[in-house]
Amino acid sequence: MDVSTRGLARPAARGLAAFGRRAGVLVRAHEGTLVVAAGSLLLVLISMLHEPAVPWLTWDSRVYWETSLAPDLYANARVGALGAYLYSPAFAQLLAPAGLLPWPLFLFGWTFVSIRVAAWLCAGPVRRHHALWLPLATLAILDIGAGNVNVLLGGAIVLAFRWSGAWSAVALTKVTPGMALAWYLVRREWRPLLGALAVTALVVGISAVFEASAWVDWGTVLLSNATPHDLSGDLAIPAAVRFPLGLALVAWGGVTDRRWVLPIAAILFLPVIWPNTLALLLASAALWADPNVADRDARRTTEGVRP
Repeated sequence: MDVSTRGLARPAARGLAAFGRRAGVLVRAHEGTLVVAAGSLLLVLISMLHEPAVPWLTWDSRVYWETSLAPDLYANARVGALGAYLYSPAFAQLLAPAGLLPWPLFLFGWTFVSIRVAAWLCAGPVRRHHALWLPLATLAILDIGAGNVNVLLGGAIVLAFRWSGAWSAVALTKVTPGMALAWYLVRREWRPLLGALAVTALVVGISAVFEASAWVDWGTVLLSNATPHDLSGDLAIPAAVRFPLGLALVAWGGVTDRRWVLPIAAILFLPVIWPNTLALLLASAALWADPNVADRDARRTTEGVRP
């Protein structure tokens, strides 16, 4: 190699080394996100390639997609039954455009949104304690792989500390975790409580204008499942035990200003507890790492768009 060639090779080598260092820093900074994305997408691909379908993989997102096409929303509406649609008509109406998409496209879109929310919830805890990325990523992958809404509801609970209307997403899907609104009663924060109730009522009103009969059907479904004879979830603790414990936890958290207890209480308030429902703990971790995470992220967004 002559002198001129060596002179060109050295800057190129230094550039590659610098690029490698920057790439390494980027990977370490987003390690948890990459693990969540890789694990979730792997499960999604397995579910699409495996015949017959693996029982729990992407099962719930499939239900959401099929609901957008179904003439009868509540044909198999029983708590704990696989493939049952138990959410409000408003959620089904929100997903109505999904029926225009082919199943794979809807699945990857739903998975992408869930990964993005999980990454947001995990960012603060992982910065505070790097070792947390593994348990948090595991919880996220379980729920995203199942295609459920628990990660998204965790994001809604965190967001609700900035805009209480986000509680409507919880009340109009899983329903009973809405009992966590007792937080505002304990703290005598009437304005956010009224805001949450008003937004929920507004969504119900607008939805009922287009499909009033579906709301009557949903009310019937909720009443018929109010006291299920058997809980098929993996943590089959009776609601009579879990609900009072959840309310006590909400009261303690409200009095001591511990926001991170709310997602834990929401888990206790669930009608049925499956392993993937523990993904709500991502919201607890986010609020534990930074109780004001929603406010601070909103300020960063606002500052970022200033001219």
